Amino acid sequence: PSYGAGSMLNNITSTSTFSGSTVNLYSSDVAGNDFAVSGAGNIGRHITFTIDMTGRKDLVVSFAAQRSATGYDSNTIAYAVGTGAYVTVESGWSPATSYALKTVSLTNVSAINGAASVSFRIIFGTNTTTGAGNNRFDNFQFNADYLTYYEVSDGLLATVGAGNPLRFSFNAYDAYS
Repeated sequence: PSYGAGSMLNNITSTSTFSGSTVNLYSSDVAGNDFAVSGAGNIGRHITFTIDMTGRKDLVVSFAAQRSATGYDSNTIAYAVGTGAYVTVESGWSPATSYALKTVSLTNVSAINGAASVSFRIIFGTNTTTGAGNNRFDNFQFNADYLTYYEVSDGLLATVGAGNPLRFSFNAYDAYS
């Protein structure tokens, strides 16, 4: 894994911060402050992360999440490729009432692999009572493997013949040995 670039956009009306979590820290990072979404005005609103998956595959998103007793439940997690429509990955998600790891595997979504723009969105559901509660988030990670492929063009294939055979070599690497 490495640090990379991405963006977070939101249409949240009310946020705050609390002491951060050590859940899902990356490498030598320290627990700082978290990002808390609060208030009834955020029902149906979202936070959206956009990343570049060029040269990458098998995206797994992980983060620390916590919900106050009256925080948002019935949240929706979705993704979109480019400017396409959002596809729901999970609905009805309610974070635990103390920080816990949330992992969303998108490894079975082949449309994400190699895409120049992939968005990951959390849409906030209802508050259980007064709307005074919050959901807290910290330590988002977007992890993906390298997309390794080799292209043999039509032009190259057109030159292949008895006097010009197609030859290639490769090295195999086993990450588990």
